[in-house]
Amino acid sequence: MEAGGQPEDVVSFFKVFDAGREIWDRDSSVDFFFTFQLETDEQAEEIPRYVN
Repeated sequence: MEAGGQPEDVVSFFKVFDAGREIWDRDSSVDFFFTFQLETDEQAEEIPRYVN
C-alpha cells in the first residue's frame, strides 16, 4: 500500500494473490516469496483457508 493509503485499500489476499503471482511469474528475475502480514479482521478470519 502506498503511503497515505486508506483502510479500504487493504483487501483479502484471495482478491489479489493471483494477480501478484502473475506479475511475479512474468516479471521477476530473482527468487522471492510473499510475506503475508495480517492487517484486517477479514484476513485473520481467512487463516484456515490460507493453510489449505
